[in-house]
Amino acid sequence: MQNKITSLSHSLKNYKYIFFDLDNTIYDFRDYDYGAMKEVFKLLKIKIYKPELIKFINYRQKNLYKKNLIDNFLGKINIQKNLIKKSILTFKNHNCKYIKSQKSLRGLLKRLKEKKKILFIVSNGEINRQKKILNKLKIKKYFKKIIIFSSKKNKLKPNKFGFEKIYKKTMNLKEFVMIGDSKIDKRFAKNCRIKFIKFKYINTNYEKTRFI
Repeated sequence: MQNKITSLSHSLKNYKYIFFDLDNTIYDFRDYDYGAMKEVFKLLKIKIYKPELIKFINYRQKNLYKKNLIDNFLGKINIQKNLIKKSILTFKNHNCKYIKSQKSLRGLLKRLKEKKKILFIVSNGEINRQKKILNKLKIKKYFKKIIIFSSKKNKLKPNKFGFEKIYKKTMNLKEFVMIGDSKIDKRFAKNCRIKFIKFKYINTNYEKTRFI
């Protein structure tokens, strides 16, 4: 992962204004899922086979916009419907305590800030969750502006509304770049007529044995 971060840092040297996506770009969103599911298992007082959990987390990452994924997963392990509702609430209210700033782009963000780069976040994530994640990662101080649009469907990426809140005619579009992991981020950059660099932060713990 460090080699990818070094390569990204080198790619950014000629840009002044840098937009970042948050989930799966600055950190691995599976860290949230893993911690949230761990809290769910505590609530239910059950243990689960670790490879099955990782398999589910990885599947969810590829299907984030599918509905009822967690409901279906819990149903398969015979959790009662009334407990599934409580489990979903526990999942959504997870406090992100398992997310570690060391497993993120925090070091790169710090160096970019020191080099006088102007940094922004544009995220489509759920606002309360994103605020908790930002606090846990300890990165808010590196950004000039953080834009989260979860409750404003017509302003979500790839709509360029977030870019328009930043851009002024005196700025040079060639000095802007968008860093993200998804096709939505790429389309956002295209709509804004700025450079796009694909980057996905990967926590390799999900490819190794990890105990619940």
